[in-house]
Amino acid sequence: MPEKDRIKIERLKKITSPQEIQEAEDELKRWRDNITVDDNEIKENQPSLGSSSKSNLPPVRGMDEKSSSKTNNNVVTTSHESSDISSRNDESKRISGYDFDGWEKYDVEGEIEKIDQPISSSSNDEKKSKREIRQSKELQKIADDLGVDSMTQAGRKWGSEQARRSGNDSFKSEDYEEG
Repeated sequence: MPEKDRIKIERLKKITSPQEIQEAEDELKRWRDNITVDDNEIKENQPSLGSSSKSNLPPVRGMDEKSSSKTNNNVVTTSHESSDISSRNDESKRISGYDFDGWEKYDVEGEIEKIDQPISSSSNDEKKSKREIRQSKELQKIADDLGVDSMTQAGRKWGSEQARRSGNDSFKSEDYEEG
């Protein structure tokens, strides 16, 4: 018989000592007490959140982008379609390999200079800082709307769990606006 199987059988035959049983029971009691305390905290904070928490939820991510990209025909253009359009524009700027007059007018030195110019890092830093400021303002507004500062940790957990379940249910029922 393989060593591994022999050890399994020996463990199964071994009788648990009363001390091991008592330790396991004590550990289960401690766990039950911790869960009861957490459950009571959640129950205390549940009425304060109520149904008003649903109306204070922040908007769904990406909804502004989709609504602003609607055309007159109420068709939403995706970023993939817009990239196809821009690539078509780039292709129209390309000079055909057989367009010898076009190649004679092409300024190679000018293009090399455009490529070699260093990108100004200060303008990138300004864009990043503006973006970070805007994001922090949005997050602060959402936190103020929800009243997160006045909630306990258990209340926050309960609220986030309720929002998650609601979003999942909405997604399953294909109600993407609410989800």
